[in-house]
Amino acid sequence: MLKCDKCFAENKALNNFRKCEVYSRVVGYIRPVEQWHKGKKQEYGERQEYIMPKGDSSCC
Repeated sequence: MLKCDKCFAENKALNNFRKCEVYSRVVGYIRPVEQWHKGKKQEYGERQEYIMPKGDSSCC
């Protein structure tokens, strides 16, 4: 949610908001995604999150 319901009802436009800086891990380092080269940015867009099933004890 970007605005509470009352504020959204008064004005639906997003004003005076800051750009978010997104960080992710690439080649072992946490870096801002905006600083990545074109190929890494494309890879980031294609990433998928994997969620381990509950009760899976195959890890450590």
